[in-house]
Amino acid sequence: MKPVFDDIWATRGSAYVNNLWHYLASDSALRETVWRDVKAVMATPGTLDTLTKALIYAAVSIANSCPVDPDRRTFRQITPGVKKMAAARPATPRSQ
Repeated sequence: MKPVFDDIWATRGSAYVNNLWHYLASDSALRETVWRDVKAVMATPGTLDTLTKALIYAAVSIANSCPVDPDRRTFRQITPGVKKMAAARPATPRSQ
């Protein structure tokens, strides 16, 4: 379990691991498979960059009233990662 959690922490830039991963703790093969697939989608730039994916994640969670985390601890935890990704993006000129 620790190698997967360590990778989640390193990838997300946060020490917080949400309840999904704790629920999967009893099945190491499933936990590793789910993390590999989630990481491939969320942490790898594709058509959408990782910042956009993180913002969509946040928006969908808010829209669904995220019952797992009603105090929005998740969003406070992902903020450093989102800020880091935002700082790494090249500046784009704004149209006026």
